Amino acid sequence: SSPVTACFLSLSYNFFGSVGILAPLSETSHSKKKLSQSSFFGVLMLALIALSIILAIFSTSTQSFDMPMLEIAKRIHPYFGIIYAVLLSSAMFACSFSSGVCVLLYYEKRFFKTSLSKAVFVSAFSLLFYLSSLTGFTNLISTVYPIFGYIGFVVIIMVIYNVFRRNRNA
Repeated sequence: SSPVTACFLSLSYNFFGSVGILAPLSETSHSKKKLSQSSFFGVLMLALIALSIILAIFSTSTQSFDMPMLEIAKRIHPYFGIIYAVLLSSAMFACSFSSGVCVLLYYEKRFFKTSLSKAVFVSAFSLLFYLSSLTGFTNLISTVYPIFGYIGFVVIIMVIYNVFRRNRNA
């Protein structure tokens, strides 16, 4: 895909991923101003992180690696490579765990009547995610990222539509 398409897929992918976390927070937050400030700060931090990664990758010859930042860390010192790999694995686990919790809470509120159905659901998704991970990081990302990026486009359009609809009815 083109760099422009990749940029928008990244934006919509990250937006889609944040909905599961931000939607429950919006229901429990008492201050819209604090939510807006926190969201702005989060976006700013993500932009700075993305910029630093882009600059690091393009200032070295690591673009051809599956995980260029891991290669950069290894080039600095082998211990940095190990530390970066541990941190990256921890971050991926935390991200998948938090997303899994959001999905589980959503379905638990709406569909589960017994703890058995909940256990079957968690087991089935755990098996699916484990089997998916066996395809390899690059293959998994090159498949999942665009799919959820395009789904994110639909979610963004629905959110914008809902905002306009609410403002018109208010």
